[in-house]
Amino acid sequence: MAKKDMIVNAIENGTVIDRIPASKSLMIVRLLGLEDDETCSVAIAVRVKSNKIGLKDVLKIQGRNLSPDEVAALGLIAPGVTLVTVRDYEVVSKTEVEIPNEVEGILRCINPTCATNFREPVVPSFQITTKKPLLLRCNFCDRVMLEENVLAQFI
Repeated sequence: MAKKDMIVNAIENGTVIDRIPASKSLMIVRLLGLEDDETCSVAIAVRVKSNKIGLKDVLKIQGRNLSPDEVAALGLIAPGVTLVTVRDYEVVSKTEVEIPNEVEGILRCINPTCATNFREPVVPSFQITTKKPLLLRCNFCDRVMLEENVLAQFI
Protein backbone atom coordinates (compact mmCIF):
# COMPACT_ATOMS: atom_id res chain seq x y z
CA MET A 1 0.00 0.00 0.00
CA ALA A 2 1.44 3.39 -1.02
CA LYS A 3 1.87 6.07 1.60
CA LYS A 4 -1.21 8.05 0.45
CA ASP A 5 -3.51 5.05 -0.14
CA MET A 6 -6.71 5.08 1.87
CA ILE A 7 -7.75 2.18 4.08
CA VAL A 8 -11.39 2.76 3.08
CA ASN A 9 -12.53 4.26 -0.22
CA ALA A 10 -13.97 7.77 -0.46
CA ILE A 11 -17.76 8.11 -0.38
CA GLU A 12 -19.79 9.90 -3.03
CA ASN A 13 -22.57 11.29 -0.79
CA GLY A 14 -23.02 10.95 2.93
CA THR A 15 -21.29 11.51 6.24
CA VAL A 16 -17.85 10.81 7.64
CA ILE A 17 -17.44 10.78 11.41
CA ASP A 18 -13.75 11.21 12.19
CA ARG A 19 -11.68 11.38 15.38
CA ILE A 20 -13.98 8.99 17.22
CA PRO A 21 -12.28 7.88 20.46
CA ALA A 22 -10.82 4.42 19.83
CA SER A 23 -13.35 1.59 20.07
CA LYS A 24 -16.44 3.85 20.33
CA SER A 25 -17.46 3.42 16.69
CA LEU A 26 -19.75 0.45 17.35
CA MET A 27 -21.61 2.46 20.01
CA ILE A 28 -22.17 5.17 17.38
CA VAL A 29 -23.35 2.57 14.85
CA ARG A 30 -25.99 1.45 17.39
CA LEU A 31 -26.89 5.03 18.30
CA LEU A 32 -27.58 5.86 14.65
CA GLY A 33 -29.36 2.57 13.98
CA LEU A 34 -26.97 1.79 11.15
CA GLU A 35 -26.89 -1.96 11.76
CA ASP A 36 -30.52 -2.18 10.57
CA ASP A 37 -30.49 0.61 7.96
CA GLU A 38 -30.51 -1.04 4.53
CA THR A 39 -30.55 2.33 2.72
CA CYS A 40 -26.88 3.13 3.37
CA SER A 41 -23.54 1.38 3.48
CA VAL A 42 -21.11 1.81 6.35
CA ALA A 43 -17.34 1.46 6.53
CA ILE A 44 -15.74 1.26 9.97
CA ALA A 45 -12.05 1.75 10.65
CA VAL A 46 -11.07 0.86 14.21
CA ARG A 47 -7.94 1.97 16.11
CA VAL A 48 -6.40 3.94 13.24
CA LYS A 49 -3.27 5.98 14.01
CA SER A 50 -3.94 9.69 14.50
CA ASN A 51 -1.40 12.45 15.03
CA LYS A 52 -3.94 14.45 17.07
CA ILE A 53 -5.49 11.83 19.39
CA GLY A 54 -3.26 8.76 19.19
CA LEU A 55 -5.71 6.07 18.12
CA LYS A 56 -9.11 6.80 16.64
CA ASP A 57 -12.04 5.18 14.87
CA VAL A 58 -13.60 6.47 11.65
CA LEU A 59 -17.10 5.85 10.24
CA LYS A 60 -17.96 6.47 6.59
CA ILE A 61 -21.69 6.38 5.95
CA GLN A 62 -22.63 6.34 2.27
CA GLY A 63 -26.09 7.76 1.50
CA ARG A 64 -26.99 9.23 4.88
CA ASN A 65 -26.79 12.59 6.64
CA LEU A 66 -27.34 13.00 10.37
CA SER A 67 -30.35 14.74 11.88
CA PRO A 68 -29.87 17.49 14.51
CA ASP A 69 -31.02 15.02 17.22
CA GLU A 70 -28.45 12.46 16.08
CA VAL A 71 -25.71 15.11 16.16
CA ALA A 72 -26.77 16.09 19.70
CA ALA A 73 -26.65 12.45 20.83
CA LEU A 74 -23.26 12.07 19.16
CA GLY A 75 -22.07 15.06 21.19
CA LEU A 76 -23.09 13.30 24.39
CA ILE A 77 -21.21 10.07 23.75
CA ALA A 78 -18.23 11.30 21.71
CA PRO A 79 -17.70 15.06 22.02
CA GLY A 80 -14.93 16.41 19.83
CA VAL A 81 -15.55 14.12 16.86
CA THR A 82 -15.37 15.71 13.43
CA LEU A 83 -18.53 15.50 11.33
CA VAL A 84 -17.91 15.78 7.58
CA THR A 85 -20.69 16.08 4.99
CA VAL A 86 -19.75 14.84 1.51
CA ARG A 87 -21.54 15.51 -1.79
CA ASP A 88 -20.21 14.33 -5.17
CA TYR A 89 -16.99 13.18 -3.45
CA GLU A 90 -16.35 16.73 -2.18
CA VAL A 91 -16.39 17.94 1.43
CA VAL A 92 -19.20 20.50 1.77
CA SER A 93 -19.00 21.01 5.53
CA LYS A 94 -16.78 19.99 8.39
CA THR A 95 -17.63 20.68 12.03
CA GLU A 96 -16.49 19.57 15.44
CA VAL A 97 -19.36 18.09 17.43
CA GLU A 98 -19.75 19.56 20.91
CA ILE A 99 -21.80 18.58 23.92
CA PRO A 100 -25.16 20.33 23.54
CA ASN A 101 -26.58 22.57 26.30
CA GLU A 102 -29.82 20.61 26.36
CA VAL A 103 -31.26 17.46 24.79
CA GLU A 104 -34.80 16.39 24.10
CA GLY A 105 -36.20 13.02 23.10
CA ILE A 106 -32.81 11.30 22.97
CA LEU A 107 -32.52 9.81 26.45
CA ARG A 108 -34.76 8.24 29.05
CA CYS A 109 -34.74 9.53 32.60
CA ILE A 110 -33.20 7.04 35.00
CA ASN A 111 -35.81 7.86 37.64
CA PRO A 112 -38.45 5.11 37.29
CA THR A 113 -41.14 7.37 38.76
CA CYS A 114 -40.41 10.32 36.45
CA ALA A 115 -43.49 11.48 34.56
CA THR A 116 -41.62 10.99 31.29
CA ASN A 117 -41.41 7.25 31.91
CA PHE A 118 -45.06 6.39 32.30
CA ARG A 119 -47.59 8.92 33.59
CA GLU A 120 -47.73 11.64 31.00
CA PRO A 121 -47.30 11.76 27.23
CA VAL A 122 -44.27 14.04 27.48
CA VAL A 123 -40.90 13.92 25.77
CA PRO A 124 -37.94 13.57 28.14
CA SER A 125 -35.67 16.60 28.15
CA PHE A 126 -32.49 17.39 30.04
CA GLN A 127 -30.30 20.37 30.79
CA ILE A 128 -26.56 19.77 30.69
CA THR A 129 -25.36 21.07 34.06
CA THR A 130 -21.66 20.35 33.52
CA LYS A 131 -19.75 19.06 30.52
CA LYS A 132 -16.70 17.71 32.40
CA PRO A 133 -17.71 15.56 34.10
CA LEU A 134 -20.90 15.15 32.07
CA LEU A 135 -23.96 15.73 34.25
CA LEU A 136 -27.53 16.12 33.02
CA ARG A 137 -30.60 17.19 34.99
CA CYS A 138 -34.07 15.99 34.03
CA ASN A 139 -36.38 18.94 33.36
CA PHE A 140 -39.34 17.05 34.86
CA CYS A 141 -38.08 15.37 38.05
CA ASP A 142 -34.68 17.06 38.59
CA ARG A 143 -32.89 13.68 38.73
CA VAL A 144 -29.21 14.00 37.84
CA MET A 145 -27.72 11.59 35.32
CA LEU A 146 -24.02 10.84 35.13
CA GLU A 147 -22.04 10.15 31.97
CA GLU A 148 -22.15 6.41 32.72
CA ASN A 149 -25.99 6.58 32.83
CA VAL A 150 -25.98 8.25 29.42
CA LEU A 151 -23.52 5.81 27.83
CA ALA A 152 -25.45 2.81 29.20
CA GLN A 153 -28.45 3.87 27.08
CA PHE A 154 -26.38 3.51 23.89
CA ILE A 155 -24.63 0.21 24.63
